[in-house]
Amino acid sequence: MILSQDEFNATVHALRRRLVARYESLASEMGKIGAHDLEDIFRTLIKEGESARLATAARSKPVKANGSASAADDKVDEPELAAVWNAYAVWAYAVRNEVQLFEDLTSLSLPIENEDLRNALGLEARACLDRAARYRVQRRLAFHADRLANSVAQFPDVRRIDSYEDLAHVALAIERYFLALCQRFEDAAIELARVIGATAHLVGELERTVESSEPPRRLRNALKRLESVSFRKGMQGPVTPGDVAKVAFEADRIFDYYDRVFEASLDLEVTAEAQRLAAAAVERLRILKELQSAA
Repeated sequence: MILSQDEFNATVHALRRRLVARYESLASEMGKIGAHDLEDIFRTLIKEGESARLATAARSKPVKANGSASAADDKVDEPELAAVWNAYAVWAYAVRNEVQLFEDLTSLSLPIENEDLRNALGLEARACLDRAARYRVQRRLAFHADRLANSVAQFPDVRRIDSYEDLAHVALAIERYFLALCQRFEDAAIELARVIGATAHLVGELERTVESSEPPRRLRNALKRLESVSFRKGMQGPVTPGDVAKVAFEADRIFDYYDRVFEASLDLEVTAEAQRLAAAAVERLRILKELQSAA
């Protein structure tokens, strides 16, 4: 049980310090791969976290926090780098952390009769919720920015794929989407040339497969949404490690999609084609992994 104001403040200080340290680590990782827009967001989170931590520290004497702080520290989520590759994901991560911190604080064991501690808890808890609310606004703005830029695509539900022709139509839309993603670097895409070539070849094969057929009604809306995705082309300058990381993230998502089709379907033609597409996706991932290793 926490029995004093200084003990409570030290606990909050430790929780916030752990979170700031995680943001600093992720900011450094983003800087290394050239994702400076995401690095800037983490730097903003660090600045806000430091301000909150120092405000708490100013209200307390140097007191060692008890076991409740270290136990709560272990709850800080440490995502894989690929899980926070866009602004929406970073702000969503920040929201989760503030909600988790709120839950950690409200679960602390405080003497119910100590009004000062209850007031301090209310102050810190409200601050967490206020930050979470601000970060939700940023998350929403990032979502709409991504949608307007058409930088993230939603693939059709694998349960709607009932035949070989269905999968061919879906795969064609997915591969065209991925090709467009790579070709946004058309003025400086030497690094991605092998990936672009392999994807263009697969697109040609799929176009020949579906040239005399129409997708079923149940897939049309999903395919139209996917086919409407576009990217700003002709980006100047060399392809950065961050660009390659984003392409690799989508390549991995495409492999996972084909793998789920393989696992979900009972049609032998569908599973065979899904396996072939997954193999092509693995080869593409191998090329991208070489690029990332060479960076």
